[in-house]
Amino acid sequence: MAVSPEFPTRASFTGVVFLCVALLSLARRLEVQGQIKQNFPALYAFALGAFLFSFACATKDIREIHVKWKQRAEYILAQKEKGVLDVEIREPIPTSVLLGNKYAARGNDITTDPGKWPNNSIADYFGIRSIRGVENSDEIW
Repeated sequence: MAVSPEFPTRASFTGVVFLCVALLSLARRLEVQGQIKQNFPALYAFALGAFLFSFACATKDIREIHVKWKQRAEYILAQKEKGVLDVEIREPIPTSVLLGNKYAARGNDITTDPGKWPNNSIADYFGIRSIRGVENSDEIW
């Protein structure tokens, strides 16, 4: 992660959990009376609420990408059952979805070139000859 161009948000989950445990442990050991100890539960609840809200947003984004890929997989398998081994699908998941989604593999979606990665890997995974994206096609998933 030290040389990564972008720190993945999902990697901070464990750190936040350990921080919450450490803060609770610290709160139990605080001998300080007064304002700090009195307000600590409210501050802790606020921080935990903010974390849970971000977790809920992440869950929504991850589910959105999962649903789109599930639909793709069903379409690819249906084409394979029909004997179509050179599958064409609608051009990649819309950029508006990918840019607003921190958990999508940006730049690694299906392209128009069947020989380019990740198209060739996806084709191998599904046991078909090739897969490629087709721009502006409504009749193809």
